[in-house]
Amino acid sequence: MDWAGLVMGDWMARLDRMALRRFGQQVIADEAVNHVLERLSADNWAALTGYRGKSQPVSYLNAVAANFLEEFARRKYGRPRPPVWLKRNGHLWVSIWRQVCLERQLTGQVIFNRSSADCSRAYLEDIIRVIKARMPWCGVKHQEIPADYLDTGAASGTAAAADDGDDIDNNSLEEQLLVVRLLLDPDAVSDAVAASAAIQARVASLRDAAALSDHELLILRLIFIERIKQGVVATNLGLKPYQLSRQLKALLARLRAGLEASGFSREEFFA
Repeated sequence: MDWAGLVMGDWMARLDRMALRRFGQQVIADEAVNHVLERLSADNWAALTGYRGKSQPVSYLNAVAANFLEEFARRKYGRPRPPVWLKRNGHLWVSIWRQVCLERQLTGQVIFNRSSADCSRAYLEDIIRVIKARMPWCGVKHQEIPADYLDTGAASGTAAAADDGDDIDNNSLEEQLLVVRLLLDPDAVSDAVAASAAIQARVASLRDAAALSDHELLILRLIFIERIKQGVVATNLGLKPYQLSRQLKALLARLRAGLEASGFSREEFFA
């Protein structure tokens, strides 16, 4: 098999696309391409000697190249150590976390690359929003990635242990965010998330515990979902700014109490 001819021919354009899709930034993608080419061609294309003709040569080449792209990622960024709560949400969550938080890929690029009929843009946005809520350092340039999230050879399990405790205590912030968002704006969250029976049960429990009227839900939705300034909201609702401020303070107190009654206990939410 003439692997040199295949790799250096039309397949190079495919490798460029694979690397750019994987890493999002052209400079890093170019580094990754060089790494793959070096690994493929080493020792007279020894990495491809396992080919037995049971698949198309290009398919086999794609698979080997994908493995080398991941090898490059591990060498450049370290082997990721996703926290327990993230792993329990599945491979998609871990993969997005790795790209956005560890590799610092642009959020829009990650969403664009992963959007499909089976994975809507809204669902991907929900995932990234939850991850960033739990990890404020995620995606922030010039901010050091906490050592607990990278395996550098030392067995550090602090982050995983802490997050596991959150799951046991049923205080996971990602669920709390989704529950509150569904309460205030049911149509904004993707069907895949909203379909969870556990989440819907929490929404119903919070609605009953907080006892919010439609008018009160509207105030919260305008301020926290629509991001409209309080002065504008007050004017549109025929209230004085101080009246809205007083109502909002009382609403947030009831909402926090409702969250605690529903099984959550994070006091900083809507602080």
